[in-house]
Amino acid sequence: MKLLFTLLLLVTTVSGWAQEATLPPLPLDAHTGLITYSEVVPTPGVTQATLLARARVWANRASVPAKPPLVVNEMGTDVLVVAVAQQLPSSEMLNTTRLYFLAQLSLREGRYQYRLEEFTFELSLGSLTPAEKLLIAAPAATKGEKRIVAQVRAQFERAMGEAGATLRASMATPLVPLDVHGTEW
Repeated sequence: MKLLFTLLLLVTTVSGWAQEATLPPLPLDAHTGLITYSEVVPTPGVTQATLLARARVWANRASVPAKPPLVVNEMGTDVLVVAVAQQLPSSEMLNTTRLYFLAQLSLREGRYQYRLEEFTFELSLGSLTPAEKLLIAAPAATKGEKRIVAQVRAQFERAMGEAGATLRASMATPLVPLDVHGTEW
């Protein structure tokens, strides 16, 4: 019986180590070494002007109040750059309150590309810490530190999932009801 219990405990421990070791890697930009999420999203039949209008609505909702979105046109592509602030739930182990990041949307007729990068956590007492420092550069030495890093990583991944879903939904939702010709304008 003791042997069975010891074997079960060993299998559980080893599987726990395996789960920790098999966390999917965060997407790192090859040039900057920073965590970066990027995707090209096709939007067949949607004009560039409509994509820009939708992007502005999303950016005005998501942006840091003191930093309005910036729009430039580069060789026929509208590029919208916005500093985004996203509220995070605080945990019992680490009091993270906000996640800041830079969003860049490149808009062309029928598609857009978004790039989310330069992630910074606002921790308790207003201190700012780059995401790479918490999630990549600082190896956790103790069991408690590993648990904290896992919680921060879970918050981060949840926030990125929500940010991407909100952006894609905003870019797919017409601003006004479609007219008889199927256009927004």
